[in-house]
Amino acid sequence: MPLANSAKSNKVTVYHLNIGQPDIKMPEIVWETLKDLKKQVLEYSPSDGYIWLKEKVAKYYKIFLNGF
Repeated sequence: MPLANSAKSNKVTVYHLNIGQPDIKMPEIVWETLKDLKKQVLEYSPSDGYIWLKEKVAKYYKIFLNGF
């Protein structure tokens, strides 16, 4: 994923063939439950994860492990 992101930042077209992105509409009951979500397709997260989430997990473990 880092190589793909680097290529994209250099204006190279990258075709992601590894993620199996869903391309079907979600059942209506799901959208009723998630009323504020404004998307047609609920996609997967990036394969290398979200940086904001990884940073929060790292912070949690840093605090947690300081107690030991």
